[in-house]
Amino acid sequence: MMILGMKISKFYTPKKTISTILYFKPYLCPKAQTAMKQIFSPGSEMSYEKIISRDDIAAFESGVVHEVYATFAIARDAEWAGRLFVLEMIEPDEEGIGTFVQVDHHAPALVGETVVYEAVIDELHRNVVGCTFAAYVGKRLIASGRTGQKILKKDKLQALMQNLTSP
Repeated sequence: MMILGMKISKFYTPKKTISTILYFKPYLCPKAQTAMKQIFSPGSEMSYEKIISRDDIAAFESGVVHEVYATFAIARDAEWAGRLFVLEMIEPDEEGIGTFVQVDHHAPALVGETVVYEAVIDELHRNVVGCTFAAYVGKRLIASGRTGQKILKKDKLQALMQNLTSP
């Protein structure tokens, strides 16, 4: 299956205990009602491939730190791995929004290398979708962690965003 030009496939990954490095928690309505499609269950798996580009290296306003795949780029791509489930689950009047990203960065990866992200649903209730992920270059584990998303009605999400910007 292809989604936005990324190869999606089934995979198997061993279970692993993971500690928190990055954590983001937006202010969201915890009782949002959704009609999301119940097409996955805990244990459902997806993967996609990502080729590391210069846009993905560890660089800040002060310049390039080193020319390897940055932890913040891994966090972005890990969130995408979990979002692949959400894209198939949402109804036309719904949208997913990230609630957290947890990353353990185990090993470097270089520009031009292909990273395979493997995601497994480990939490699925009401409008919450949680996934573990592992990212590999070949057999080398470069990162692992967990991501979370909530599925909300688009009008509820729009109202939440307007409340953030209203005086």
